Amino acid sequence: MGFTTQTVDFAGLGFLGASSRPQLIIELDVANGSFEQFKRLAEFRNESIEEFFRHPATEVLEFNDATGQIRAAGPLRLKFKLRQANQGVSHAFEAAKERNKEAIAALLAFARKEFPGMPTHYPSGTVPKLSASSN
Repeated sequence: MGFTTQTVDFAGLGFLGASSRPQLIIELDVANGSFEQFKRLAEFRNESIEEFFRHPATEVLEFNDATGQIRAAGPLRLKFKLRQANQGVSHAFEAAKERNKEAIAALLAFARKEFPGMPTHYPSGTVPKLSASSN
């Protein structure tokens, strides 16, 4: 599984510091950091899966061709590590998703206020478009 390397380019956002909402830079940085943390944990989890299945004591007990679900037995230390990694990834994903929603909402509110009358482009699936009367 690969992740995008796209991150926020803060070099071009200096104008926000002089705007009516300088805190927006920090909100974008927090959202960006939250996504980076999720990516690191997911990569660690994927490495842990590989480590578990490559270990000579790991035995695949059952494999479902239709779903890809695997039941396996292996070293307790590696199973614990994998369980912890899975929980961490799940929590990090939810946190990153929430920070992203907050940052998008703040950025769109900023754009509507600072650039009234200009069309605002909404990322698909993130924030519903407002009708012209509610802008």
